[in-house]
Amino acid sequence: MTSKSRTKSEIEDDLKRLREWLSKQPHLPKNIDNEILSAYVHGTKSLEIAKQKLDAYYSSKSKAPHLFSFPARDTEDDSFKKGCEALKIFFLPEMTSERYLVLFVTFDLDFSKFDHVQYLVRMMMMVELAMLRWPDAEGVVLATDLSGMDVSILSKVNITISGFFIHWFQKTIPMKLKKAVAVNAPKFFETMMNSFVRPFLSKKIFERIIITSEGVTVLNKYIHEPLLPIDFGGNEKSSSDLNKYWIEELKNNKDWFLKTSQQFVDETKRPADKLNTYGVDGTFRSLMVD
Repeated sequence: MTSKSRTKSEIEDDLKRLREWLSKQPHLPKNIDNEILSAYVHGTKSLEIAKQKLDAYYSSKSKAPHLFSFPARDTEDDSFKKGCEALKIFFLPEMTSERYLVLFVTFDLDFSKFDHVQYLVRMMMMVELAMLRWPDAEGVVLATDLSGMDVSILSKVNITISGFFIHWFQKTIPMKLKKAVAVNAPKFFETMMNSFVRPFLSKKIFERIIITSEGVTVLNKYIHEPLLPIDFGGNEKSSSDLNKYWIEELKNNKDWFLKTSQQFVDETKRPADKLNTYGVDGTFRSLMVD
């Protein structure tokens, strides 16, 4: 049962019950933003799945604290700033007609400065900020222009961090990936996907990925053209302007990221659970991905 099939009153009731459940969980943080809780209610099929994903989200932060804390998330840190010079990451200003956010990535800057861990941290920050800003979004479409990526990426990819990031997005984030379209793909990219990405993806998600060596016009098949940046044939601001805007948004929300870097599970306070439903070791193999 998605948010589309629930009435506003039913969603509010679920949100109230989620807050009540949260108040009785000694291992979970209590100062969670209402928008974040709303995102978990809107983005899941049931309140039980919302609870599981919320617990999984904070458990993941305890498992890899270096990805959720400073200086990794400090936009003023030299490593962060250098990584931002390698590629652009931004949301399109308008959602699709289905109320999907479009997260856009381009590799057309100075790829020699690419830092895989910094890139994934930045992606995670973008997703978290999207939950805060658009808790009622119905999903996300990932659009990627791979022109500018070169074969050196094969030596830069950290497969352990890749696996963690993919698991984090699939199992802990309520915002569902509806489609991923990568254009201008170099010949080696399929090999890279099969080695570093496919092993961690569910079959359902992998089938939603489209990779092509064709140019940006392919994006028009999946994203209404006027929504795209002007340099990609659309009516919106340029990809450079949108990238700068979102780097500033990350900077402007530094206090929020500082606050959330302190929000994680305290496993010593977790209530006994013989099924290990929610903990770090319980990886939600039974969760549906829709």
